[in-house]
Amino acid sequence: MADQTVFRCYVCRAPLPSQHLIFARRVEQLVPTVQDGKPGNILNILQDDGLLLYCRHHCWKRHEGEVATLLRLQSTYPQSGMIVPCSRCGVPVHRTVPHVSYAITEMIVDYSEDSPVAEPIDDTEFAVLCTDCERPDAPAEEAAFARPEIERAGV
Repeated sequence: MADQTVFRCYVCRAPLPSQHLIFARRVEQLVPTVQDGKPGNILNILQDDGLLLYCRHHCWKRHEGEVATLLRLQSTYPQSGMIVPCSRCGVPVHRTVPHVSYAITEMIVDYSEDSPVAEPIDDTEFAVLCTDCERPDAPAEEAAFARPEIERAGV
């Protein structure tokens, strides 16, 4: 039997169950579409860097305020739309242009195969940032959240 890496919750340090949450920094772009004569949008996730892991919603909620403070956010959980206010400075973010977003995703991960298989079951946008607050072309290690106070989750 091969040794398997055990990922742990950032808050309580418990080993992660198969269903857990991942906090990630993303580079996204919203693409307007028309399907069956109805306007809509497709969200293209151009880059997704997992930063923190949580065993359950309770642990995420305990850490949520600290995350918002570290990211220097003035608002969280933005409304959906083509243009939304930057969660840090409030200027309009045109989501049709690549931009940085932070999200919390609930996943079910199956580790029974050689390579883990993850199935997202819920995804919530936590913050959207304008390009002046955080450049989408900056490596994740240089992002506002990649600081010594927070260790990467290794995902």
